[in-house]
Amino acid sequence: MAKDIKVRVKEVLKQYAKGERNFENKYLSGANFRKAKLRDIDFDGAMLSRANFSGADLRGATFRDAHLMYADFSNANLEGADLSGAHLERANFENANLDGADFDDAIVEHANFTNASLRKAMFGADLVETANYTGADFTGAVFIPNGVLKKLKGE
Repeated sequence: MAKDIKVRVKEVLKQYAKGERNFENKYLSGANFRKAKLRDIDFDGAMLSRANFSGADLRGATFRDAHLMYADFSNANLEGADLSGAHLERANFENANLDGADFDDAIVEHANFTNASLRKAMFGADLVETANYTGADFTGAVFIPNGVLKKLKGE
């Protein structure tokens, strides 16, 4: 299985280099995208549990409804990323840039946001008590109840 994932990762990187950005619903659990430059990539609905995105450039990426349990985003740049509806249980965002990210309906139980920058990030509910926010910067972050946020988005 690990060899199969490595082949899939190489294929994603190859297609991305050719201009492809849509990788919706792909199965890439355990994939290693460490330090990859994947701006504006679309991983909506993808299975990316235990994937390694540490140090990756994911500015403007979309992970709507993606499965990212135990994924590692430490030191990654996710500025403006859309993580709405994503399953982020136990994901690691330590020292990540999440400025302007959208977490509407995201599941963040036990996620690690230690020293993460969450400036102007949008949350569709209150912070989850089981997540670690030690040293996180929430300057300008917005917390709106889910029902209201959906109406504002026109959903």
